[in-house]
Amino acid sequence: MWFGARECGVERSAQGYRVVVSYPPQSEAEIELKEGDVVFVHKKREDGWYKGTLQRNGRTGLFPGSFVESF
Repeated sequence: MWFGARECGVERSAQGYRVVVSYPPQSEAEIELKEGDVVFVHKKREDGWYKGTLQRNGRTGLFPGSFVESF
């Protein structure tokens, strides 16, 4: 199933990013990234971690910002 920003409950100001490196979550606060996923980023932290919502399943959590690129 394909989720757009609106279907994920993401505000319009969230920016889309594509996952370039898969990432397995290390804690409950993190989300799993699969190469090619689209993530809508809500917040960029100073430590390089982002908070965002995955397009494919609507889950929200933290992930390393270096694993995604904007489009």
